[in-house]
Amino acid sequence: METPGPSNSNFQSVASGEYPCNSFSPNLCQCIANDDVLIYYRNAGGMNSNVNDYFLAASEECYDIIVLTETWLGPRTHSCQVFGPEFEVFRCDRGPGNSRKSAGGGVLVAVNKKLESKAIENDQWSSIEQVWVCIELANSKLFVCGIYIPPDRVRDDALIDVHSRSVMSVIDVATATDELTVIGDFNLPGLLWQPFGNGFLHPDPDHFTVHLGASRLLDCYSSVTLRQINHVTNENNRNLDLCFVSVQDVASVISLAPSPLVKLVRHHPPFILALHDHHSDHRKIIPPVSYDFRNADHRSIAKFFATTDWIGALDGNDADNAALTLSHIIGHAIDRHVPNIVHSPNSKPWLIRELRILKTEKRAALRTYSKFRTLSLREHYIRLNAAYKRTSRECYRRHLHRFQRNLKLKPKTFWKYVSDQRKESGLPSTMTLNGEVASDPQYISQLYADKFGRTFCDEVIPDDQATNNVALVTANTLGTFNIDETMISRAASTLKSSNKAGPDAHMFPVHKKGNRKDINNYRGISSLCAISKLLELVIMTALLSHCKQYLSDDQHGFIAGRSTTTNLMCLTSYIAESLADRAQMDVICTDLSAAFDKINHAIAIAKLERLGISANVLRWYNSYLVGRKLIVTVEGFQSNAFSPRLESRKAVILGPLIFLLYCNDVNHVLEGPRLSYADDLKIYLKIRSNVDAIRLQRELDTFIGVT
Repeated sequence: METPGPSNSNFQSVASGEYPCNSFSPNLCQCIANDDVLIYYRNAGGMNSNVNDYFLAASEECYDIIVLTETWLGPRTHSCQVFGPEFEVFRCDRGPGNSRKSAGGGVLVAVNKKLESKAIENDQWSSIEQVWVCIELANSKLFVCGIYIPPDRVRDDALIDVHSRSVMSVIDVATATDELTVIGDFNLPGLLWQPFGNGFLHPDPDHFTVHLGASRLLDCYSSVTLRQINHVTNENNRNLDLCFVSVQDVASVISLAPSPLVKLVRHHPPFILALHDHHSDHRKIIPPVSYDFRNADHRSIAKFFATTDWIGALDGNDADNAALTLSHIIGHAIDRHVPNIVHSPNSKPWLIRELRILKTEKRAALRTYSKFRTLSLREHYIRLNAAYKRTSRECYRRHLHRFQRNLKLKPKTFWKYVSDQRKESGLPSTMTLNGEVASDPQYISQLYADKFGRTFCDEVIPDDQATNNVALVTANTLGTFNIDETMISRAASTLKSSNKAGPDAHMFPVHKKGNRKDINNYRGISSLCAISKLLELVIMTALLSHCKQYLSDDQHGFIAGRSTTTNLMCLTSYIAESLADRAQMDVICTDLSAAFDKINHAIAIAKLERLGISANVLRWYNSYLVGRKLIVTVEGFQSNAFSPRLESRKAVILGPLIFLLYCNDVNHVLEGPRLSYADDLKIYLKIRSNVDAIRLQRELDTFIGVT
């Protein structure tokens, strides 16, 4: 029996902003079956003014896939601000490449991270507002295309051709068991659809007033057996939003959404598409785990260490083997006597107990009403849904108010929250490296390892040549480090907890700027085990005391009492003097690419030697750097271990100090005023004549020659 679309009476109140209560489709009881993949679609009519509402709605996770058109989003709005960490979001915002207009438009497809998904991209499709996503189901793949054809481009034959080619390209990679769904706002009001059989619709020949391009588009869909199934019409009895799916024996169930995700948009009623997937194996998201040292069994740990035969266990002839054994013994004790803390990736601080109960009751009421469809059950669901949204907004408002109040009480916590809101969480599901595309986390981690391994400096300089190129700074010698229990205890009290074990360093990628899918736009940060950090903290005190006097006063990076603020204060003071003298001031700002990763190891050791560090200490530090292995970790998957020839070990305690000593010479060869923050250098001067301009240029040439 054919499922009729909603009558015009259902939408009489849509124009006034009300949602019809009697529009709940009887077929929705099938939509929320546990085996179904739910797709929610609607024309959003702009999302920028409702970001928080979409964030709260997405946190319910009632839908597996959300497709929205006319998002009106831009680069200033991050996807995590709209959908939180639960969804992988694929966007195509409006831009000069796909529209003659600068505002409006845009398409996105948000996929719950429980489903494995990846984008299908092609530079030849950039002239159209559409998104293609491939989603892994149990025994097949689902290809979803979200598309928006604006009214001013409905007759654009080039647009129709590009979209048709994208459909054919996806068909070429799909198998016979895969499903295709093209869903979006086509802006074809001249079409009326009538039942064709088994839930499919076809254009009514008596009301077929479309242009040649639209006819070619429908012919393209027909040639690849895609049929339209959306029977949900607007108040004008028209279908502006269409849904084309692969032909099966019976069409997938499509129903009017019981309530809009956020707001109503005139002429665009929201609908739900249910795709049956009996044995879908959702991807397991492994939550991060850390050790709860506060509740550790310290007596058992002390007893374990007291009864361990340290002399027999540790190799007295090989320091590397002894360190590895020590790490394994400590790791074994921690695993046995320290409980784990599982951090839920979907935890929401504002989700109080009352809200959780309402959420559970709301879902139960939705299922019950879908099964029996009585008036009392419908009203019960509407009351619960309204109560949930009201409570959710209030709890979230209080949550934001607490952070705003922390601006004065806990400024670091507040600004950390602000910083987190500006960043995209996690990594894209599909990554590229120099044209190589990967969507498997294991493969992605290996690509990161390949990139980071090539970043480090591989220039080999003989030790004697490196030493001859470094001037002697001091005759004072730092020959030995006297380490006692007090120093270790003091260092341990300042050490942050770490659950990394073993001498190998784990690296994790951090996005710098640019396209988040391009691995070249990431830097690697090392995370060492606690023992290595503890040893460096102990050595750091004596080494800094010996070397600090040789650091330039113009350096403001990684030095206690100095920061970017002090750096800018010095520059601002000089600018004020220039303004008072009515003089022009020119500033040259420099930044070295991947400076931390390109330190030459031989030169760094030679600089330490010229600073009076003894041969024994240098041999220790050299052995600490050389032969170390790095492993890149992505979503719990690890790359093969690789050994970079040279590395500054950016995340370790000694790394910043060694880097400052390495770059210190620059501040001594320059004659004019300058300011440094690590490798970022400002060269500036008051310009009163051409002589001053030439002097400033000479300073820049000197800097380039040194680097």
